[in-house]
Amino acid sequence: MFQGRAATFAELVNRLTSLLAGTTATLILAAFRGRKPPAVTEWVSFPFILVAVGFLTRAERKRSAKAAKAEVETAQGGARAADEEAR
Repeated sequence: MFQGRAATFAELVNRLTSLLAGTTATLILAAFRGRKPPAVTEWVSFPFILVAVGFLTRAERKRSAKAAKAEVETAQGGARAADEEAR
């Protein structure tokens, strides 16, 4: 897995984007091949899924920013300890 990426975030986004792709494919087939269009419940769930992906993305950005900040602070702490040992 990509370093710095939460497994929970990656898995949920993967599943949600697959669901969005399936709905989009159904819309295309309904428009061009005369297939049955999505039901009303699928239309209602579509914006909820988009909102969920937005919230997950926002939370992941906050988490990765905190992790990066902690990593920088840890690196700075290690550099300070090395400087103190050198004195």
